[in-house]
Amino acid sequence: MICIIGGANIDIQGFSYNSIILNDSNPGKIEKGFGGVARNITENLSHLNVKTKFIAPIGDDEFSVSLLEYMKKKNVDMSESLIIPGESLSTYLSVLNDENEMIVAISSMSILEKLKIEFIKEKEKYIKASDLLVIDTNLRQDVIEYISTFDKKIIVDLVSTTKAKKIKNVLNKIHSIKPNKIEAEFLTGIEIVDENSMKLACEKLLSQGIKNIFITLGKDGVFYMNEKKYGLINNPNINAIDITGAGDAFTAGIAYSIEKDYDIEKTAKVALSMSVINVTNLGTCYQNLNEDLLNTTLKKYFNIEL
Repeated sequence: MICIIGGANIDIQGFSYNSIILNDSNPGKIEKGFGGVARNITENLSHLNVKTKFIAPIGDDEFSVSLLEYMKKKNVDMSESLIIPGESLSTYLSVLNDENEMIVAISSMSILEKLKIEFIKEKEKYIKASDLLVIDTNLRQDVIEYISTFDKKIIVDLVSTTKAKKIKNVLNKIHSIKPNKIEAEFLTGIEIVDENSMKLACEKLLSQGIKNIFITLGKDGVFYMNEKKYGLINNPNINAIDITGAGDAFTAGIAYSIEKDYDIEKTAKVALSMSVINVTNLGTCYQNLNEDLLNTTLKKYFNIEL
């Protein structure tokens, strides 16, 4: 069982039909659905038939109630979540241009500050019963540092450069991370300009105790490294439709692979395949994702199987 702790949102996305004109009204469409980094990771894992327990702070508003119903249908256990009366589910509002690239976003996630160490202590037996822990850096720093004391393989989704600073004191407790280029530079102080500098950055993170590093490079693929192996995997030639949630799908692929005990190269290919599936379909989490589709994608682009 994988335990995931972090944020759950209602996502509201605006898609512009044309190039964005700032300070003006832009024709387009608006869609809403459930999101949040940890929640997205959890849903992706549920599509792969992974047993999950998801712990998140939520309110008692209509969106929070709908979220519980939705995740129950996905066979996700949210029974140990923090439900705060009078609070609303956190909200993420984003605007994408006509090429489906995010132009700007606003996140209202103050509810996450109410998930405190005292609550985590009440849930210790459930966390300790898990095979693997996944957290996002939307959590409070003191909560992240407390969770890092558990003797578990911990995967961290950094979310953003600003929030990545929360893990600087506990790098030696983290099993796997997925920084992008900017986040890797922030964590290491090394400017990344080529494959050699990526290797140097990863070596520094390995020296600080992290076991697996996956530097995501957008359209240029992913650079992976641990003590045994490193390499650069180029992105397959695909037509991206919606890049929202691609990083969360990647992290879910890491968690899935670590539970399956795959080596780092296969893990990177599985995670990249998860992103490929996600970006070539509409929606934060592709609803038709399953292990067969993942296996087909893995064979198509990387000539290996689950």
